[in-house]
Amino acid sequence: MTAHAAPDTARTTLAGTLFASGLGLRRLVLRLAWPVAAERLALSLLAAVDAVLVGRYTGADGVAAVGLGGLLLWLPLVGALGAEVAATTLVAHDTGAGAADGGRRALVAALQAALCWGLVAAAGVALGAEPALRLMGADAVVTAHGLDFLLPAAAALPPLLLMYAANGALRGAGDTVRPMLVLLVVNAVNFVVTFTLISGVIGIQMGVLASGIGYAVAALAGGALALVLVLRGRGALRLRLGRALLRPDGAALRRFVRLALPMSAEELQFILAFLLYTRIVARAGTDGIAAHAIAMRSVELALVPTFALSTAAMTLTGQALGLRRLELAERSARAARGLALAAALAVVATLWLASFGVPGLFVDNPAVERTAGQLLRIFALAVPGMSVAAAVSGVLRGAGDVRYVFLTASACTWLVRLPVAWTGAVLLGWGAPGAWLGAVAENNLRGLLFQGRFRSGRWRGRAL
Repeated sequence: MTAHAAPDTARTTLAGTLFASGLGLRRLVLRLAWPVAAERLALSLLAAVDAVLVGRYTGADGVAAVGLGGLLLWLPLVGALGAEVAATTLVAHDTGAGAADGGRRALVAALQAALCWGLVAAAGVALGAEPALRLMGADAVVTAHGLDFLLPAAAALPPLLLMYAANGALRGAGDTVRPMLVLLVVNAVNFVVTFTLISGVIGIQMGVLASGIGYAVAALAGGALALVLVLRGRGALRLRLGRALLRPDGAALRRFVRLALPMSAEELQFILAFLLYTRIVARAGTDGIAAHAIAMRSVELALVPTFALSTAAMTLTGQALGLRRLELAERSARAARGLALAAALAVVATLWLASFGVPGLFVDNPAVERTAGQLLRIFALAVPGMSVAAAVSGVLRGAGDVRYVFLTASACTWLVRLPVAWTGAVLLGWGAPGAWLGAVAENNLRGLLFQGRFRSGRWRGRAL
């Protein structure tokens, strides 16, 4: 870990200012969380708007194609999530310690790694899209629509990866507002481009291809804007164009990769498992896939508060540990967990109410609407455990305890979610609703295990 500044010097950093501000920790958590909530809402709306527009103008086949295409894009985005979390954690620690140079070096390493992975991932998606869609059980029509979405979306990956890395670093420094603004711009661009090209308002109706183009143009805008923010920003994260951005820094890259790899591996195993999980759902046919995709979009919107609190907990824990204030890290963790449980109650109510009307906004198909509503009501049972898991995992990651998070998440996914899903969907013949029981079992167990890790105190003192 980068050497700490003296405590008096550290108190002049953003972390010291936040903790010395006299605000209650719950208010500090909320101050950091609300822009992240708006940001995650924008990300979820990005996918939901695509699903609504595609469903209205192309029908269930288009919804199924965009749903499967979105899932396949999760594979290359594991690198984005790893870069985002590692950048947040490292910059938070260095900000708390008053080590501005360490934060800048972590940001440069994140940008370099993100760009390299983005280029590799773009080539992989372009070459592997068709066999991957067929492997997921898509028929010829859904596969053709899926290619219309995935091929232009592949071009979006390099700028999208850069956006994730830059935004993660900004959050680690305690700036959650500007990343929110970036995602709002991304969402607006996506809607304008997709609607213009799919609706026929300018005499052009591109179908699912419009969604792929909208995704690509929005990602390019987001990546460019995020880079401008760190190149023209203020304070420790301000970068300058020059050879420093192109020259590898071995020590900074090793430090970054040590955190990014476990997070990326965690996301990769989950995505592979989720693709298998979706393959189980696909046994119910195109209607089952469409209901699954619609329910996933609604769940993403409902779970915005939990992920926002996870990011806030990660930032505050990292900065408190950078200040060498273990008691503040623990109190911040408890504040985030309490707020997550309160948010869970609101999310459960939201999902239950949404299940009776929201699916009809996506597609005019009574069978799909009915199944999607059932899925939302089932998932409401998973929300309490997921909320605790999200908040506490943010604490563990902020402390650098990423290996435990990876191993626990992997075990819960492969040993609980998939066997329960297979039993419910295939052996008992309950289709998509039976498969979603696996998510209920996994998320509640994961919440219990993460909470046990936090209470044990074994996450303290991890080296960064």
